[in-house]
Amino acid sequence: MNSSPAAPTAISWPSPHEVVALLSGGRDKDRVIVESGGAIIAASVDRDLISRVLQNLLGNAFKFSPSGTVKVHLKGEREGIHVEVIDQGPGIPVEHHERIFQKFGQVEGLQQRVGTGLGLTFCRLAVEAHGGTIGVRSEVGKGSSFWFDLPHPTA
Repeated sequence: MNSSPAAPTAISWPSPHEVVALLSGGRDKDRVIVESGGAIIAASVDRDLISRVLQNLLGNAFKFSPSGTVKVHLKGEREGIHVEVIDQGPGIPVEHHERIFQKFGQVEGLQQRVGTGLGLTFCRLAVEAHGGTIGVRSEVGKGSSFWFDLPHPTA
């Protein structure tokens, strides 16, 4: 990945439903609840990179929550955009919260290792290339909430 995104242009925000359709052929679209307060979210971002971030976060949420719903909160704030993907999976121990964003960082102790351990690293790099931050709130047995914030570009 290039260390800086393509020159951002004002575009419509990639819809999580749009990303889910690409990710799963639409089969999981009924499992996603999108909450945006009815607001239309627009941002100046590299649409392809941010779509891939959403694909990774939603893909992980489906993978670790094989049943139930996945919630996506989109919020336009004065400072920028806030996105949160909330799953009903097994949760992540606090001691792994930083590690999972590192190359090949996965949570030990899962019954099976899934994926390469690079998806969240990509997300971190893409979000940081936009000047944003990414993180997780999670407790074992209570699911996970992955979030990222993107600032509005400065004029």
